[in-house]
Amino acid sequence: MHSVIQTRSHSILVLYDPNALATEFVRQHLMAIQRHSRHDVAYAAATFDCKADFPLELFDALVIHFSVRMPFETMSPSFVELVSRFSGPKVLLIQDEYDMPRKACALIRKLGVDTIFTTVPKPFVEKFYPPDELPNVRFRSCLTGYVPDELPFELATPLAERRLWLAYRGRRLPIWYGQLGFEKSTIAQRMKAECAARNVPHDIEWEEDKRVNGSAWFTFMTDTRAMLGTESGANIMDAWGDIRSGVLAMAKEQPDLSDDELYRRVVAPHENNVSMGQMSPKIFEAIGLKTGLVLFEGSYSNVIKPDEHYIPLRKDYRNLDDVLKRLADVPSLQKMVDRAYHDVILGGAYGYHRFVSDIDEAIEQASTLGPPRERRPTFALVRIDAQQQSWSAVTPHLPLTAPIELRSPPPPPRLLTGRARDLWLLVPEKVRTPLSALLGPSARRIKARYRQ
Repeated sequence: MHSVIQTRSHSILVLYDPNALATEFVRQHLMAIQRHSRHDVAYAAATFDCKADFPLELFDALVIHFSVRMPFETMSPSFVELVSRFSGPKVLLIQDEYDMPRKACALIRKLGVDTIFTTVPKPFVEKFYPPDELPNVRFRSCLTGYVPDELPFELATPLAERRLWLAYRGRRLPIWYGQLGFEKSTIAQRMKAECAARNVPHDIEWEEDKRVNGSAWFTFMTDTRAMLGTESGANIMDAWGDIRSGVLAMAKEQPDLSDDELYRRVVAPHENNVSMGQMSPKIFEAIGLKTGLVLFEGSYSNVIKPDEHYIPLRKDYRNLDDVLKRLADVPSLQKMVDRAYHDVILGGAYGYHRFVSDIDEAIEQASTLGPPRERRPTFALVRIDAQQQSWSAVTPHLPLTAPIELRSPPPPPRLLTGRARDLWLLVPEKVRTPLSALLGPSARRIKARYRQ
């Protein structure tokens, strides 16, 4: 799989986290950049222990994907050093910005990012990214996601033929994300109980082991008349991680405190210090597959409207009976679904092509963009697991034409087993580690010859 096709004007390298690709949204978000860009696009895994075994100067511009999480410093030290020295345009796509944005500023400044695509509403951008900390950075607004390019429309059967009335997959978020975070699990707990009590066909879960990944997510979404949902994001900006640290410290000091009490003491004073409730990628996916929506009341980035595109659910659940009646009225629900599809999907206003065009424009307007550099194609070896229909890299530290997961080679067989291994593990780790490094390779060669 070679990494550069010589057909467009400039070459762009997208840095990403290969561990994030189990989520279909992340994979499609990454692929959309190549699909819609006016330029050549390649990808390089750039997190944790990934190394840049090639010069970044093969490329004219860099795009750092949101899967490389800035405040948690997941970019590998190898890439941090090379990106900071790169002289061309550097664009950052960032999400989950309520998580320690001021800490993210330090790494953004070190990397020398020119442009940030932010999901923060314009009135709050300077609160997240003070101009004196990032004086030369330009900001462009974007959504958390867009209408996917790859949707299995053949699965979008009429609502009357679907098995379930209501479905949901979410997750229980930590206390420091506040009310919007709580809602992702509380809406599931309440609606699962109500559906069970009323014999409403449903599949609603919020625990991590119940998640649905990959293309199976679309099959799940088209098995139901409507998806349950909430706004994405958090209405709390934890600038330096102090709220998170405060919750963890109090929970350690007073382990008997309930989550509600921890929230009241530490988090509640910061609730709504920003307004970040947003349209989530799942909602675009549902509308694209002609699946209805039952959503908590909210703004949803002003993309969709209650009663016109979705059934609003009050946060005190007082209109629950009405919501379930509307789910039972399939003809009316089908009209709402068709209207949402027409307004949101067919118009093209929320397609990835517009988002990627903005990325291209940011790069083309950057003062650091020079003439196209000489093309020097690079090559990397990959393998395909036909049974799992998945790709992995044999030479993982080279740029590729598509983002793929990097599977580590299997660990070498153990030298010691049984009682000998039990005794070895009794040796302190600080002694075992250097001994393994010193003696292990020779011992493995001797063992291999002995077996022959």
